[in-house]
Amino acid sequence: MIKIEGLHCQYGDNKVLHGISTTIKKGEKIAIIGPSGSGKSTFIKSLNYLVSPTQGTLEFEDLKVDFETITPNEVQRLRRKSAMVFQQHEPFLNKTVFDNILLPMTIVQKVPKDKAIEEANEILEKIDLVEKKNAYPLMLSGGEQQRVGIGRAIAVHAPLLLMDEPTSSLDPELVEEMLSLIRLMIEEEDKTLIIVSHSLNLVREIADRVIFIYNGNILSEGTLDYVFNEATDPALKKFLRSLKLAN
Repeated sequence: MIKIEGLHCQYGDNKVLHGISTTIKKGEKIAIIGPSGSGKSTFIKSLNYLVSPTQGTLEFEDLKVDFETITPNEVQRLRRKSAMVFQQHEPFLNKTVFDNILLPMTIVQKVPKDKAIEEANEILEKIDLVEKKNAYPLMLSGGEQQRVGIGRAIAVHAPLLLMDEPTSSLDPELVEEMLSLIRLMIEEEDKTLIIVSHSLNLVREIADRVIFIYNGNILSEGTLDYVFNEATDPALKKFLRSLKLAN
């Protein structure tokens, strides 16, 4: 279980999160929705300290941190519990596809090299990049780069998977391919998933529960049926209408 209480975050004088509190059950698949600039990406990046919250606490399995007094050791422990898939892929450009997948195991998880090599080859098969294992990221298409990101996340074996708009930069024909890989990840290891997305189709396909963030606050959360059909918050209803028009 992940319990977040009073999470605040700001960039300089710009306050982005205003005391977010929520609880996420082990194995739950959560979709974060909301307008651009509402704090969605900042929220999930706070959960592994890629951005530094100014206030709030987080409980995750055997770890409890207070973001006002968090230590370097606690940051390291927190990051080992999650894997992140970014919107812009962000593989290591100076490493081959194979090394991009190998390094999280040998450096972060301290897996023995022989075992890590064997598993990296298995992951390459899952993400259908065996023939590109010695290629560098700049030699790959956007969809292939995103598959490398998925492969790195699989390699970490973290209980929490964080995904920030993983399909937004992909051509429409590649979105279903990415959905298949996401399903593979969450079904094989029963990961807890928190995904930011503007795609209603992806949210309906993946999520157990939806959280609507608006101006740095959670305005509504619940099942897909509740958030999409029953919730009465005006900002949520306006946002959903805008997505339907865009689709």
